[in-house]
Amino acid sequence: MRVLSPSGCGLAASSAAPGVADCADASDAPVREAADSFASSGVNPYHLRSVAPLHEFFTGLELVDPGLVPVELWRPDPVTIGTLAEHTGDHAGLARKP
Repeated sequence: MRVLSPSGCGLAASSAAPGVADCADASDAPVREAADSFASSGVNPYHLRSVAPLHEFFTGLELVDPGLVPVELWRPDPVTIGTLAEHTGDHAGLARKP
């Protein structure tokens, strides 16, 4: 995909990997169950990824600030409705092909 994309194209990616790098913590069971349910529905499988494997998607691209961070940090400015979410375990990034 990166090879075929012209300069200036963007890539946005996100993944859920709550709390632990290997997604094996017992508290992550609901997230794993949701991913398994989604996969068994016949839709493309959902792969839980920790930050390091997710970061590999951006190799050779220029990350846009704030980089690959917890999703709640993509809106770090004060909000007028509600409050900033607690850490969900989801991470996201946006990058541009040079």
